[in-house]
Amino acid sequence: MSKLNDLIKSLKAYTIIIIEDEITYIDDPIKLLIEFCLSEDRVKKSIIEELDTLSFSSLGKAIIDFDEKFNPLLVNSEDVQNFLPGGHLARFLKKLGKEELLQNEVYDEFERLIEEDGETQSIKACFAKYGIYLSINETHYNELLTELKKIEEVEILYYKQTPGADKEPFYKDIQKSVKRTNSNFCLAIIDKSLSTGSANEVGKDFIIDDLVGEFKDNPELRFIACLYTSRPDSVEKELLEYEDFFIEEITKGSERVIEKMTKSLAQSAFAEVFNSIRNKKNVSTEEAFTLVLKNQKNIKHIIQESHSEGIPPYDAAKYWFELAERKKFDDHEVEDFKFIAGLSAFFRQNYLDDHPKTSEIGDELLKINTFEIFDYNVNKKYLPIAPGDIWQIDGSYYMILGQLCDTLLRKDNTRKAKLAELFKIELSQEIASEKYEVRLSGGNKFVFINNFFDISDNNYKTIQIEISTPNLFYADFSVLDLCMFNDEGNCIINPYEELENDIKLILPQNKDRYYQNLKIGYQKLAEINIDELLSSMAFNDPIDFPITKVKKVNDKFSYNIKRVCRLKGRYYDSLYNNYLNNKGRIDLNLIDNTPELIRKVTLRFKLPGDDDSTRELKNFDLWSAKGKEFFRLSDVQAALIDYQDLLSFNIEDKFSLDGITHYKLIKESHVEYHLNHKYRIDDGKYLQKTEFSFNDLFGEVKPNNNPNFQIIDSGEIKSFLNDQGYATKKLTIEELKMGVIIFDKSLKIQLIKGVLKKNKYEKPGI
Repeated sequence: MSKLNDLIKSLKAYTIIIIEDEITYIDDPIKLLIEFCLSEDRVKKSIIEELDTLSFSSLGKAIIDFDEKFNPLLVNSEDVQNFLPGGHLARFLKKLGKEELLQNEVYDEFERLIEEDGETQSIKACFAKYGIYLSINETHYNELLTELKKIEEVEILYYKQTPGADKEPFYKDIQKSVKRTNSNFCLAIIDKSLSTGSANEVGKDFIIDDLVGEFKDNPELRFIACLYTSRPDSVEKELLEYEDFFIEEITKGSERVIEKMTKSLAQSAFAEVFNSIRNKKNVSTEEAFTLVLKNQKNIKHIIQESHSEGIPPYDAAKYWFELAERKKFDDHEVEDFKFIAGLSAFFRQNYLDDHPKTSEIGDELLKINTFEIFDYNVNKKYLPIAPGDIWQIDGSYYMILGQLCDTLLRKDNTRKAKLAELFKIELSQEIASEKYEVRLSGGNKFVFINNFFDISDNNYKTIQIEISTPNLFYADFSVLDLCMFNDEGNCIINPYEELENDIKLILPQNKDRYYQNLKIGYQKLAEINIDELLSSMAFNDPIDFPITKVKKVNDKFSYNIKRVCRLKGRYYDSLYNNYLNNKGRIDLNLIDNTPELIRKVTLRFKLPGDDDSTRELKNFDLWSAKGKEFFRLSDVQAALIDYQDLLSFNIEDKFSLDGITHYKLIKESHVEYHLNHKYRIDDGKYLQKTEFSFNDLFGEVKPNNNPNFQIIDSGEIKSFLNDQGYATKKLTIEELKMGVIIFDKSLKIQLIKGVLKKNKYEKPGI
């Protein structure tokens, strides 16, 4: 079964619509009647229901009456084949002695109503919709329809044109089919221009406005779609907007049309996956909003409690709202679980190839990966300091330790802890294999965290933190607290300036009073000669960053200390638990490390003993993730078109230095790599040899009955067996490429681009 059919099954896209102006209606009522009687019951039922909807119920009853009398005659299969395909109904009935059916009123009724139907052709269109039509361009559709009809659950609806102004009947057609077929998606294959020619793009506009656009915010119908056209655009369209993923163009009658359509439909499925998440998110947010409005008393209580805990009221309200929204979202996911399971299969089966017109991994994805671990907006929110806050002090980075209950500045502006404990952070020269990783080295424990944004040079880096007492440093809280009164996170204060009103409103309750107390303290400090004070202190201060280690410029007191970001909740919890000697590694790698394109190299591809297979790929992309170098499978497939069959069996989506099953990747130098791919002999069986024995090929010691083989077109019969009866003869790569007849297995085997093909061999004349 093709990958297209697998995709349809995994997504449950059993309802398929084809809109194509090359469909030709059947004009002859007799032929319509014959085709109806030969159709499946579900097709008959659908046509009769639609005739009733179109106010042709009398015709529907007449057709049913005729079918009930005519259907028993279809057991005469030979006569059915001889007469009915040509429309010779009268001769068929006479042959079976059933001439009385020729007097049935259905003929006159059918002919009269088709004539009255006139230009609308609604009766003919009704039959064509369910596959009873005269013709459709076989060059363009034969391969596609043959493939689609292999799936038993599929129902194809055919339309000669897009619906008019009233589209409700069209949408109802699809909804009924989706219900009949138990589908999650409707697959739409639509001609780009229809009968208007290349100047207009009716089909394209229809997808954008009336399919994708109409149901983007309405999960009642979900579409995957593509354009099928004889006039493709000369330049492939870049995928930037949601709608772009549904209007990729497939050229009619082109080579590998099934493969191209699979890739295109996978792109639209990808877009619809995230549109579905967006819809659930929007609905959940609205429901949470309604819930909040109904629970004012409860919200007020939460905000009052936040004051006593020193938490900004906005943060408390936001947290409760996000919690309600997540609960609603989870409810909707459970309701739609089967759909979600289908999407999971879609991603698991690797249908989605890299599209040449989508952007590579960029800064936005790096920012998302960083946002998962670090909050770089703490200063913009004027948040009080908390465990996990990371500081830049004199060019180095430090992190506050402790429990929130000890470090939090409460409503009365007091806290349990007297001094802030900090770990020093080092910038690592290597990328951790996981985004959060705990290592033991030389008896010491280290935490490595990827995706830290270094504000010194605006680059993403890995940080390492030694979890040990010697790495502890201390600071005055009153120094660090200064960061919450400006949006840059700087520990700076002018004791003669008032706090801005906007900042007062944002801060937790009573923090404006705390600022006033700090002002008074620094005003007193201004009366002291700080340099003389420090020089008179002949002892080593146990506090690394005390209140006295300050620079005074004019009226401002400034510390070379800046809050940069905050390590988020459970990442910090794991780090702190490790500090407290809690054992065990937690699973925090929800989103994999972002692959990074590290350099251009030369990649040489070769199959064992086959010089013709050698390919040299220069300026080829080498990637790295989790500290490991690799080449992307999709890149190699694109570069080695003639070896796509061999490469399609690879389980992983990359070629790495530790791969052994299908290939061996060798690093010859910093700029040169060799990809030595093995031959695929059978399912799951790969060999790296230049000659193959009978056992290599079939997993048996020797042939059972006939020991002979013949190289195609050689005319010479040879034996696998030696004089002692052992199967020692081996076939060379060149012989296998020519093709070999294995008489014992009645097979013709041939090595084609690295894959051993096995086909049934029948002796000529039999």
